[in-house]
Amino acid sequence: MLVDGLPIPERLLAAVDAGKWPRDPQGITKLNVSAERVRQLAAEESAIYPYPPSLFRTVARIVSGPGEYFYTKFGALDQIVPELTVQIGDFGIGADSTILLDYRLHRLDPRVLRLWWPGDRKPNQWVVMAKDFAAFADGLDL
Repeated sequence: MLVDGLPIPERLLAAVDAGKWPRDPQGITKLNVSAERVRQLAAEESAIYPYPPSLFRTVARIVSGPGEYFYTKFGALDQIVPELTVQIGDFGIGADSTILLDYRLHRLDPRVLRLWWPGDRKPNQWVVMAKDFAAFADGLDL
């Protein structure tokens, strides 16, 4: 599967096929993993809400549409290449922190990033959750 020319990792597609990642929008719910596993990847979070493949979008496509406000105001666009990042999930309602596949370093094996809100009026930052999707999946036992 390609999203604007970027290949979605086989391990993610296998998680969809195995029913561990939602297949369609009606299936969006938090991943069935412990809060402890999530905190190993994102210390401030306790749940991950993955998007189904039909909702995967590059950040470039999102900012060219209705999602422009969020990313231009809060999304630290200067720290990513919007054409080389694919949004695959978030941490739930109110978290305002998305999860991206980042293809800048490797077009076939993207890193997994999350938007971190440090607070105290400091600017948001994209931080690495996992060196690649396989490490992300292993961390969550997908």
